Amino acid sequence: MRIAGIVCEYNPFHNGHKYHIEETRKQLNTDGVVCVMSGDVVQRGGTAVFPMKNRAETAVRNGADLVLEIPPRFVLQSAQFYAHNAVYILDSLGVVDYLSFGSESGDINELEKAVSDFDEKTFRKSLESGKGYAEAMGTNEILKSPNNILGAEYLKALKSLDSKIIPFTVSRKAVMHDSMTSESEFASATYIRQMIKNNEDFSEFVPENEVFPKATIKTEEELWELISYRLKLGCENNFENIMNMSEGLNNRIIKLADCSSFSECVEKASCKRYPKSRIRRALFSILFNFEKNPSLPTYTRVLALNENGRKILSASKKTVQLPVLSRVTKKDIYNIPFLKQELTTEKILYKQI
Repeated sequence: MRIAGIVCEYNPFHNGHKYHIEETRKQLNTDGVVCVMSGDVVQRGGTAVFPMKNRAETAVRNGADLVLEIPPRFVLQSAQFYAHNAVYILDSLGVVDYLSFGSESGDINELEKAVSDFDEKTFRKSLESGKGYAEAMGTNEILKSPNNILGAEYLKALKSLDSKIIPFTVSRKAVMHDSMTSESEFASATYIRQMIKNNEDFSEFVPENEVFPKATIKTEEELWELISYRLKLGCENNFENIMNMSEGLNNRIIKLADCSSFSECVEKASCKRYPKSRIRRALFSILFNFEKNPSLPTYTRVLALNENGRKILSASKKTVQLPVLSRVTKKDIYNIPFLKQELTTEKILYKQI
């Protein structure tokens, strides 16, 4: 079997995502598509608009065969580590031949050259000095576009893992990442999320006949009271071991427990050194009490699959290097690091209906 892997959030799944899957199948002539997807929390530091099971099932109805979860601890990371964790899951299956991702470039050779020419040490020093991500990139214009940046991190992850997976990219269709405009039947996930927030009809931008559920996951603002409570209970020393935290950030965030909202806290805590995305991920790490840990994902869960997905899972049994959970047992909870804590996040996130 020729299997393509895709790292995704599908927040929500839209026509551009369907196009990406279709082009991946067409251009690579694959027998199957495996997606590894962020669950109920997303990489930018926030909650998904729809539950992970619904988003995964939508993906399977529109071209994916198997959707696996990136556990929340490994989602709430910077682009570099998020990409590494996601690619690790795909690589660990032992059956994925290609990694397909969208990019502004659309040219895998151009991206590989940009990564090859990239000076990682200078970049990291620039970030540590307080420069923003784009500024730290210097003159490397290719790696200043959002999807190109993430694509570059996928390429670096493949190299770091010494993976045999072959990278492949599809040019983004019509609209760019975070664009607040639409073109024909295409719109960015950011634009669609704003429409959902405003109770506007977004049906023209998603696959035909898809019915999306009512929001059952709490928003960041709805979670603020609990986050604020955790901040008030804690102290600077308690937060030293929390993911996405550092001594300087401790000092900023601990003083903001009395903010009236999540967005106000993010606005006041962010600065040139600590961008809003970093603050958002730190606040969610505090909410879930996710401590710093250098390990890679210790498991993945099956969120949705079709008959072909079952065949892919079956084929991976001889090669897979981490537990792939179709259902969670008491034995799993006892034996798999982080699993119990990460299952608890769902109790925090879901509204009582």
